[in-house]
Amino acid sequence: MRSICFFNKFKSWGGGEKWHYEACNFFLSEGYNVSLIGHRNGKLIEKFKMSKKVKIKKVSGRKYAYLNIITILKLMFFLKKNKIDVLIFNSEEDVRLGSFPAKLARVKVQVYRSGMPNYIKNQNMKKIFEKNIDKVFTNSFEGKEIMEQKNNFLTGKIDIVKNGVVIKKEETGSVCDPVFLGNAARFDEQKDQKTILKALKLLKESNVKFKFLIAGSGELEKQLKKMTEKFDLEEVEFLGFLEDTTELYKKIDIFILSSIFEGSSNALIESMSYGNSVVVSNIKSNLEIIGNDKYGISYKVGDSKDLFDKLYELINDKEELKSMKEKAYMRVKEEYNYYNNMKSFERDLKEIYIKKSPLLTDSDYR
Repeated sequence: MRSICFFNKFKSWGGGEKWHYEACNFFLSEGYNVSLIGHRNGKLIEKFKMSKKVKIKKVSGRKYAYLNIITILKLMFFLKKNKIDVLIFNSEEDVRLGSFPAKLARVKVQVYRSGMPNYIKNQNMKKIFEKNIDKVFTNSFEGKEIMEQKNNFLTGKIDIVKNGVVIKKEETGSVCDPVFLGNAARFDEQKDQKTILKALKLLKESNVKFKFLIAGSGELEKQLKKMTEKFDLEEVEFLGFLEDTTELYKKIDIFILSSIFEGSSNALIESMSYGNSVVVSNIKSNLEIIGNDKYGISYKVGDSKDLFDKLYELINDKEELKSMKEKAYMRVKEEYNYYNNMKSFERDLKEIYIKKSPLLTDSDYR
């Protein structure tokens, strides 16, 4: 196994694109030949525009590109020319477009990696997955559970590769005065920042001193800013979209994740790696990361009063706050170490490759 290709034709930047970007760099650092197929105007392709190490193939974002025979042949020739051993898809649309060209190019292994607890609804897509996809990877037990429940034909085909971060911090910091709270996410209904603002209003009415830093952008930005004005929350500071959230995580004491549904949250894991205590909605994927309240605190999803209660108690117990900061950091250090998790992913890919190439020697697959 020498050549790996990542297939991601999303134009915007999100968790999947971040994962593919970091995975490309990981496999480069491990000595693999790395290729990338992506949207011609996409953020992911742009990240590698100055790289001479990653082989790039640009595609359009057209929905029915998989019906274009010229597109199919160009993808086949690209995969064949670069002698791709393993092809890693990001979405169902990627599979629809790239799976057949991969078959024509005799790519040995095709895998699908999903960061969200999705399941396959379309019957034609089910057939493609059943016939062409060797393994499905998701980043949480919840994602695996949902996929298996909704798509029985995937039972036994799904493995977990946890998200991770590069561990840099060696000790947690002290607590700020006033306490700094934070959130980093898209501004949409899924992320439910409205519940956070309602809880902050209750904190202010209870004379709690705090500062809230919120990073992101999206369709609800105007609504959230209007709510902030309506609640007279001068403690709230909108930071806009941040390419790098490092400085945010360094400043805060408590990270709040209010999602109504979620995959395995990169933002949550990254924040914990900086020694921040976390208060999260009690959806399964969040509870998985915080070990069912052992390494963080959960509140009932969408319940601003419950969120207020948890924040009030934590802010007013500085010793508990320091303890939860340390626990969060140790959790990530032990379970979400990026390098360890990606090495495990690499081993999984090798096992699949070897099973499909029983006559290969060690030198053939590394």
